[in-house]
Amino acid sequence: GTSPDDSGHSSQTGGGDQCLASPSLVGVFENHLFIGGNVLTEAIIAHSAPNAWYDFKATAGAGQVSVGFDVVQFKPFRDNLFVFGSNGIKKIVTSRTNDDPPATIFTEENVTNNVGCIARDSVVEIAGDLLFLAPDGLRTVAGTARIGDVELSSVSRQIQDIIKDISTNSANIITSAVLRSKSQYRLFYSTSGESPLTSKGIIGTLTPNGFEWSETLGIQALG
Repeated sequence: GTSPDDSGHSSQTGGGDQCLASPSLVGVFENHLFIGGNVLTEAIIAHSAPNAWYDFKATAGAGQVSVGFDVVQFKPFRDNLFVFGSNGIKKIVTSRTNDDPPATIFTEENVTNNVGCIARDSVVEIAGDLLFLAPDGLRTVAGTARIGDVELSSVSRQIQDIIKDISTNSANIITSAVLRSKSQYRLFYSTSGESPLTSKGIIGTLTPNGFEWSETLGIQALG
């Protein structure tokens, strides 16, 4: 729609000196609209002014964060914004100034330099974790008992050969979905010219003992 936000801007009249042209990623975090995925500035994420989705002027509180790698996807999780690259993960954390009212400051912190995400649409939240497709399997970003700490864990060892086939074929178009009523994660993959009859997928059902996996055939989801 074109309804204006609190700044008076709308989707047709938004912008500012911190905005990115033609973003392909968008999300809301800490009452700011975050955008990224511009092909010319892939390592930069921009955020709007607070509670003003279309106002990207620095004087209003908008800004940019450079994460140091090309951004594949970003998702909010447990009070942080996790940013996935192909070979690394960072998180954007918040702090507050002493102004009245206080302003929000966004800074980036390193999570890992050894694991990344290879499929933008594989990142979903299920059962309180972020699940994503890494080169070596499906992994979660899970909070540990220590505040501010994270661990990376693989959940797809039982289907490692299938995951290898998915991740090594650069022609695959990958989409995913969560069926919360069934505690299921579903990932579908096929090439652009492939018949729906031969398109494949995997289903992970979350049980008390972890994920149990099965395959699908004949379902094509190209996004």
